[in-house]
Amino acid sequence: MPFEKINSTTTNNAQDYSGSNNHGTVTSATWNVSGGYDEKGAYEFDGLNDYIEISNIDFSGDITAEAWIKADSLTSTRIISRSEWCESSDRGWAPFEFILLSNGKLRYMMTETSDCGGGWSQDRYETDTAVIDAEKWYHVVVSVDDNSEESRSVTFYVNGNEVANTHDDQTAPFTQSGN
Repeated sequence: MPFEKINSTTTNNAQDYSGSNNHGTVTSATWNVSGGYDEKGAYEFDGLNDYIEISNIDFSGDITAEAWIKADSLTSTRIISRSEWCESSDRGWAPFEFILLSNGKLRYMMTETSDCGGGWSQDRYETDTAVIDAEKWYHVVVSVDDNSEESRSVTFYVNGNEVANTHDDQTAPFTQSGN
């Protein structure tokens, strides 16, 4: 999804031009008409409550997620994520997360839960070294082959170059608090 003013406007630039109709809904992000790595426009996010929501994207199977990013400072923040809400346990979780960490590394996480009140497992992949500096533009990509835990393969790219990564599994029970 390009966020350039292809539709000749300075608003509503989260349109899917592929024909798949996965248009985005912008919440609190600000359109900068001369922003972006190519100065054709970009959304700016303050890291608090800004996001672009795209519904109905299937994150199962093979998937590649990419973005142009420029961090004002290195703080842990989601680049792309999918969130779900479990009504029965009144808690949220994210089955897909592509994250910039405060140490300049990139992380991909796939969280799975058997039911909303049970435990969870988290399949994490993280670049071996810091690959992002503040105040610079980067094209970042995470490519996930076969999103099943048994045979998942994850590759990171930064500015077209493959970046080594390490895999880590975690499991834990959910704990109920304060209800």
